[in-house]
Amino acid sequence: MIGKIMILSAFVVLGFVDCCLMVSASRYDRKQTEKTGGFYCEQKEIAEIKKQYKPEYSCIGKIAGCYVDKDKNKVLSFNISPFELPEEELEKYFDILKSSLTGKIGGKLFNMEFPLKQEAEGRTQDAFCKLLNSKMDEGLLDAFYDRVMETYDNPESYLILAAEGTYDIPGKGMDEDTIPDASEEVYHFLHICFCPAKFDKPELCYDPEKSCISDRKKGWVIGKPDNGILFPAFNDRGTDLHAALYYGKSCKCLRRDFARELTGCLLPLNSEEQLSSFKEMAEKLNCDYDQAEKIQTMLFDIAGSNADSVMPASVNKKEMMALLSDCGISDTEDAADVFDSTVGEDGALVLENILPKKVHIETAGVSIEVDPERAQIVKRQKIDGREYLMIPIETGTEVSGVSVKKYK
Repeated sequence: MIGKIMILSAFVVLGFVDCCLMVSASRYDRKQTEKTGGFYCEQKEIAEIKKQYKPEYSCIGKIAGCYVDKDKNKVLSFNISPFELPEEELEKYFDILKSSLTGKIGGKLFNMEFPLKQEAEGRTQDAFCKLLNSKMDEGLLDAFYDRVMETYDNPESYLILAAEGTYDIPGKGMDEDTIPDASEEVYHFLHICFCPAKFDKPELCYDPEKSCISDRKKGWVIGKPDNGILFPAFNDRGTDLHAALYYGKSCKCLRRDFARELTGCLLPLNSEEQLSSFKEMAEKLNCDYDQAEKIQTMLFDIAGSNADSVMPASVNKKEMMALLSDCGISDTEDAADVFDSTVGEDGALVLENILPKKVHIETAGVSIEVDPERAQIVKRQKIDGREYLMIPIETGTEVSGVSVKKYK
């Protein structure tokens, strides 16, 4: 029984994940997408765009916005050049924009590819293209605000903030350093954020002009965005009109229905949802200790070979089932059903989202945590008909901070 418990713990929390993590580096190769050539926005490319949001060399040509009250009335709208704003105010707008480019891909940031039907005249991708090419025409902006107000369900006031920018992409040398005068392409983009407002409570504060303590005025304060979109995607350091980058502040804040209505794209699961789906899937597997140990060994071997990959490692349904089969697990039908219902038949799990930092082994009244690289030292052994988990004692062993000597 204890062996069964160990296998489930080690497998659910680590093994199955690591296993998935490295799958794409071996024989489980994934086909590249037809339109993007397999390129997706990476963390370093997102960081490159974030660096442009500085007042001293801003690539933003226009900043526009619409403030909507809780009754869905347009209270205020604006469309201005950033040079019209005081530097301190401009920095606050940039802080909002940069916050919607924060997080890991698959965690808070999601690569989205537009379905072909959405690229037709009058569909979602076409609407984004027209808004971009018009450099945020007032009429097209107003129509966009109307679309947002129809589906962005927020009980209080909020701000729709939009920025239009042009980034002269510098070339890169053999050492990956940028060469400012070697630009090969211009990236023209829209960056749109949806920012809920909250009512600020009155507080006492120091008034430097009057040199006294006074009552600070209360009012609606624009918060950081809970959702956002960068169009087109900045994939492989270039323009990809077939894709966009979507931001969701958290699992709770991620507005899937809104994103689908606005873009026509289905969002992949975020990190929390992927971990939950993975655990549910693993619970459907009836594997023994030896199978779990084999899975775990395979995981680390594949992980090492995929460590230098620039893309987040992921596994789709076919790859997952093939991996389990290689580990001797034949009954995977229930796990496959869970994959279909949660991740989607054509979806994939980003392994970084489900890869634990520790192997957690738990049984009645006993809990053990092991570094993944050392998990293989825990062995199962049967003594007098009873199963045990065996951990070899090594130099430097401690119990609750107390050093333990070896038996003589």
